[in-house]
Amino acid sequence: MDFKEHYADTSSSVANAVRLNDLKLLRKLIRDGQCVDVMDNRGWRPLHQASILKEKNNHQLVDELLKHEDTDPNWRSHEGETALLLTCRHNTDHNAYKTVEILLKHKADPNISDNEDETPLLAATRAGNASCVQLLVKHKSVDVNRADCGGWTALHESATRGHFLMTQTLLQCGAKLDAKDECGMTPIFTAAQHGRVDCLKILVEEAMRQHMECLLDEGANDGASPVMIAAQQGFTDCIDFLIKSGANPNSYANDGVNAIHLAAECGHHKTLELLLQKMDVKEMESQLRPDLPELKLRNPLHLAITSDWLKCVKVMLRSGFAVDSVDYIFEQKFSLSMPPPKYITPLSLAVSLN
Repeated sequence: MDFKEHYADTSSSVANAVRLNDLKLLRKLIRDGQCVDVMDNRGWRPLHQASILKEKNNHQLVDELLKHEDTDPNWRSHEGETALLLTCRHNTDHNAYKTVEILLKHKADPNISDNEDETPLLAATRAGNASCVQLLVKHKSVDVNRADCGGWTALHESATRGHFLMTQTLLQCGAKLDAKDECGMTPIFTAAQHGRVDCLKILVEEAMRQHMECLLDEGANDGASPVMIAAQQGFTDCIDFLIKSGANPNSYANDGVNAIHLAAECGHHKTLELLLQKMDVKEMESQLRPDLPELKLRNPLHLAITSDWLKCVKVMLRSGFAVDSVDYIFEQKFSLSMPPPKYITPLSLAVSLN
C-alpha cells in the first residue's frame, strides 16, 4: 500500500493547525484538550507534519508538541518514518538544524530507520545537509555505519555525491572504508564511479593510513575495480590519482574485460592515452585468446572499431596495437555464399561495418 499520498479528511484539528503553521492556534487546541497523537492515513501524527514544514518557525511547532506528555519523539509512520528522519530528508536549511537539535534534546533516537532501513544520518547525507550531519554524528549513540536495505551507508552517499566535508566528518567519526553495498561497491569505488576526485583522495589517504591499500583494487561483485569503473566513465583524473596511489591498472573483471576495453568501447580517448602509458600493450595482446571465445577476451582495438570511435582507434594504433591482430567473430555480419570466417582483423571489421 502507498502511504505517500495524504488524505485531508484523515487529519486531526491539531495536525491542521500545524499544516497552517499556526502556532497560536496549536497552543489553543492543546489547552482545550485536543489530542496530539491522532494519525492520518499515512500514520503521520502532528509531530511528523511539523517536522517537514519549511517555514522559519517550524521548530517552534515541533518544540510545542514535544512539551506535551503524550508526544513520543520516536513515533513511526506506516512507512517507519520518525519526525527526525523526515526532517533530515525534507529540510536542508538552518531551520532543519534547529528542528533536529530540538528532537535530539527530547530523546529522539538517531538510529531508528524506516521500512527501507534508511536512517536520519543517511537521509541528511542524501539531502546534502552538512549541518545536520555534523549534529547527528556528535550524538553519543549514533551508528555512522548503519546501512539501508541495499547495504548503502552514509559514507557511500557522501562519496557518491562529492560532499567533501561530509566525507571528512564521517571518516573522523569512524565510518568504515570497507563497507560494501549489495553490489559489492565500496565508498572508494563509488567515488571513482562518479568522478568525485576530491572525495576519492581523502578516502584513499585514509585507506593508506589504516593500512587498507587493498581497497584501491577492491572490485564490485562483477570484478570491476575502481580504475575500471572510472575508465568506463572517462574520469581520467580519478584514474591518474588511483594509479599514482598504487592501484593496479591491469586487473580484469569477471567477464574478461579491463580498463582498456571499457575506455575503448565508451570512446574515452584521453583516458586511453593515460592507461596505455601505464600498461604493456604487447603483454595484454599476448593474453588475448580469439581461439577460446568462451573466455570472452575481446580485443579492445576491435571494440573501438565496432563502436566507431576513430580517436580511440588512432590512440591504440599509436600505442602499438597490431593492425593484423585478430578477434573472434561473436556476431556474424557477413552474407557470403561460403562459410563465414571465425576470426577477423581490424581492417576487415571496419570494412564489414561500412
